[in-house]
This record gives sequence, structure tokens and C-alpha cells, in this order.
Amino acid sequence: MLKGINHVALIVSSEETIDFYRKIGFKEISRKYREDKNDYLIMMSDSNSTLEVFLREHAPARHCKPEAYGCRHIAFDVECLEDVISVLKDYEQQSIRVSDSGQRFVFITDPDGQPVEFLEEK
Repeated sequence: MLKGINHVALIVSSEETIDFYRKIGFKEISRKYREDKNDYLIMMSDSNSTLEVFLREHAPARHCKPEAYGCRHIAFDVECLEDVISVLKDYEQQSIRVSDSGQRFVFITDPDGQPVEFLEEK
């Protein structure tokens, strides 16, 4: 039935958050101002994934402590965790952990408080 995930949609507050996703390899494909919503719809893509980003400066802050229902985090496969940690050194990071299957991973928080998980390919 399902063939895969088409895209992930995010609401962000600033260009700083757009830059976070650029740093990990996403490129802006299109940007359209939506007057009726007073925001920008920005499509970003890397070779495997698409982000549909809504740049809306006055959206409510993410409710993450305690965690609310809904999307908990997004996750990306990466070749090397140390490379990601180096590129994103200015953002809040947790320690590298190892899953039960032996895969190393780390969570880094984007400027809007969205947890982003990076999993190192085995």
C-alpha cells in the first residue's frame, strides 16, 4: 500500500532555522509568499528527502516539555556523526548514544526547538 514518505512539513520562525537545514544538506527548491496566511511556503530537498517548510514568524512555540501528542522528532541517516556534530556545533546537542542494535545516534535541536535525530549508517 505505502511506497514511502513523500515529505515532512515543518513550521519555522526564522531564516536561522532555514539555515540549520541548509547546513545538513537541504537546498531551497522554491519559495512562495502566501498573502492569505502571511507566511512563506519553502520547499527544500536533498537527494533523498523533501521538507515542506512554512516560515511563519508568529506561530506559537513548540510545546516539548512535557512532550505533547504529535510528531516527536525527525531523523536522518548520515555517514559520520562527527561531521554532523562539527557542522552543527552551535546548536544544542545531546551526547552520542548507541541503540540496542549497535547504531550510533545523536539528537541536535534546531533553533525553534525541534529535535532532529541523526543516525550513523553501520
